[in-house]
Amino acid sequence: KKKISILGSTGSIGQTSLEIIKKKKNYFKPHIFVANKNYKLICTLLIAFTVEMITLLERVFSLLFVR
Repeated sequence: KKKISILGSTGSIGQTSLEIIKKKKNYFKPHIFVANKNYKLICTLLIAFTVEMITLLERVFSLLFVR
């Protein structure tokens, strides 16, 4: 599987990319999500996908998830 980092994961292009990843989950694994400020949506994405890191740029906030 290819590890995928999505810059702008809460935006329209990021959301479209995530829909493709859902459909092709045998080929792609979400690795890092980056968003500007949509904290609520990125929390929803964390429930739907297993990622190793998220970054919220507006809050200068990063979390590293080790699984």
